[in-house]
Amino acid sequence: MLPSGQTHAVPFQINRLLKRGMQGLRFPAELEAQFERESGAPRSRRLWREGLISIFAFNAFYVGEWLLTRQISGRELAVQLGLITPLCLLVNGLMRFNPPRWLREGSISVMSCVIACAYLALQSGKGPVAIAFTLVGVIVTAMFAAVVMRLRFRYALAASGLITIAGALFLLVDHSLKTDEKITGLALMTIAVGIAMMSNYSLEREERLGYLRYLQSEADRQEVSEMNSRLAELSSMDKLTALPNRRTYEEVFERMWNEARQEGYPLSLILLDVDHFKVLNDVRGHSYGDDVLRRVGSLLPQALRSTADVAARYGGEEFVVLLPRTDAENADRVAERIRALVEMAGSPPQTPLPERECLMWVTGSCGVSTCIPPAVGRKEMLLETADKAMYQAKAEGRNRVCHRSLDSQSGSDRRVPITGHVA
Repeated sequence: MLPSGQTHAVPFQINRLLKRGMQGLRFPAELEAQFERESGAPRSRRLWREGLISIFAFNAFYVGEWLLTRQISGRELAVQLGLITPLCLLVNGLMRFNPPRWLREGSISVMSCVIACAYLALQSGKGPVAIAFTLVGVIVTAMFAAVVMRLRFRYALAASGLITIAGALFLLVDHSLKTDEKITGLALMTIAVGIAMMSNYSLEREERLGYLRYLQSEADRQEVSEMNSRLAELSSMDKLTALPNRRTYEEVFERMWNEARQEGYPLSLILLDVDHFKVLNDVRGHSYGDDVLRRVGSLLPQALRSTADVAARYGGEEFVVLLPRTDAENADRVAERIRALVEMAGSPPQTPLPERECLMWVTGSCGVSTCIPPAVGRKEMLLETADKAMYQAKAEGRNRVCHRSLDSQSGSDRRVPITGHVA
């Protein structure tokens, strides 16, 4: 994830690092801190693993050469095994604890300088051939730190600079070499270290570019995901009322019906129809009718008990409410609350029409049905029963609540008067 306020920083940093020439490698502070947090632990593990292999390889080389050729003195072997190897193992062991950057990179830099200086001190005054091999060893040490261990550029530059200075001083004070040999050795060492630094810079730049591209791809993926979520949300909502639409209602109804059937709890459904909506449209106009539907759509969520209840626009001037784990009595309470809210606040502001001098107040008729879904049965039966109850409420004068049970469609119902409240 991108740090806060760094949305535009990543593309800028990518473009900056892709420019010709040697650009500064460090990111802005916040992005640099995130880069270190996310790359520090894997880097420490890699340094520990590769460092351990390198320590074993170098010691195997020294011991093998001492056993086979005896060209390495016992003093050199003692320094290698008794001083350099323990120090290398100590530094390598630090990597197991994921140290901060300054300690991780700094300890390896110091260790590289110590190894180079130890080689130079051991070979001092041994003649041109020994010195040539010593310079090769120093170059290998600098390249190992810069290219194999891939120290961060600043640390690699500092270590390589100190190693080069130590090599130059070694050549300067050694009396067994001629001036031209010293110049050749110094040039060779400087060129090799310079190549190592160029490689180190390129490696770190590619690592940082890879990280930036990863962040960019994650940001793009997140943006696409958010857009898809937004599109899915828009496709599931009714544009006029901002309630879930018919398709979403069908999906939720299917899920609630199956859950209620599996767990054996009651499921209730309320069907609300705005009374005289066609007349209201004809008298006040379609724009006012849309205002009524928006107003009713905003009232329905206020009547629900919890986020488990779902109110949706069913179509036209009809709304549907699904109430999981709700028996008939509590469903009637919710329906009466809906009816009362619509009667009290369902009418948008209106002015009398000149030709009629009348105001029209919005009311709604509610049909309620409750059942524990049977093992064999269609969920549509619950909706059909609520629909019958809703038409019964309209037939009895509108602006009221009627209830029918799914298992008693022959005529048994429960009616709530206009002025009544379910107790």
